[in-house]
Amino acid sequence: MSLPGLASSATQHATYGRAGRPTVRVEVVNHFAEPDGAYRHFFLQVHPELRPILTDGTYGAAQPLTARNAVASTFGLSGAEYAPEVET
Repeated sequence: MSLPGLASSATQHATYGRAGRPTVRVEVVNHFAEPDGAYRHFFLQVHPELRPILTDGTYGAAQPLTARNAVASTFGLSGAEYAPEVET
């Protein structure tokens, strides 16, 4: 499913894993083409409530389920804090 809040280069996927626990991944697309011209897709697993993993290993507050919040949580940030100037 495609969720609002980020450019079309990110999509969030939710499935159920072991013991019926939700597994949430965000699909991101590399902005640089491979030698064959293809753009690689990566799936990053995130907390089901998109809680950012903080530097001390604890989790931040739950966030609404948007692709932007999912990507931000991989950097230990909320969607409101996530504002990259350059994507690499």
